[in-house]
Amino acid sequence: MSLIIIMYGMSFLLTLVIELPICYAWGLRSRDALELAFLVNLLTNPAAVFLHTSVGIPQIPVEILVVIIECYIYRQFKIKHPFLLSLAANGVSWGLGVVLQML
Repeated sequence: MSLIIIMYGMSFLLTLVIELPICYAWGLRSRDALELAFLVNLLTNPAAVFLHTSVGIPQIPVEILVVIIECYIYRQFKIKHPFLLSLAANGVSWGLGVVLQML
């Protein structure tokens, strides 16, 4: 299996393991709401990994862009406090990712 596929797959899987429980705790408990969170991450995570690893954009600007995009999408679906949700989920996910990279 290609190293790139493993890198993207692991990044996406870890993101889901971290962010879906945060979304659930935030109040996104219906199947539709959790599917939305899954799809939002399917849209943003591979793009973020690509921008950082292939294009060379530093992680912080990429994460800021991800928060803005996710906030916009969540707002369109009437999710409460979309900016705070996106900031919290991505902040925790990014922070744990940094810690895991140091191990």
